Amino acid sequence: MKLVKHIIYSITLALVVCKSLFIIEPVWATFGYARGAKYMILLMFISAFIISDLWLHSFKMRIIGIVVFVSLCLFEVYDYTQSKEKDLLLEEMEQGVTLASGSAVISVSDYKEYWKLNGLLAGYLIAGIGVSHYIVRKRKMKL
Repeated sequence: MKLVKHIIYSITLALVVCKSLFIIEPVWATFGYARGAKYMILLMFISAFIISDLWLHSFKMRIIGIVVFVSLCLFEVYDYTQSKEKDLLLEEMEQGVTLASGSAVISVSDYKEYWKLNGLLAGYLIAGIGVSHYIVRKRKMKL
């Protein structure tokens, strides 16, 4: 049963990571997702992730989740710097200079939303570790 819990946790973690990357991926912007629908689906995946985390209640898996969310934020710093350059291109495009076909521009606010989301999820996992440790310590003190 523990293996099934680990598998469900890993799948929901992967779904949250993939869907959160849709916030900043320019390829998915061409599909015409409504902004509200995109965040509604992401909220559904986050809810499934939190439920599976509470069900599994594993210290090691929470540490893995924290590492994943923090490393994703760090890896996107390079893309963020590239988006600043794309913003300059966008300003030139608005002034009449055209971009080459196929280049998409991601706004800086999308990156801020992405980092806020991953930071909140990492914060949730850190709080979960703290609360779990506190509960286990209280139980040991009663015995």
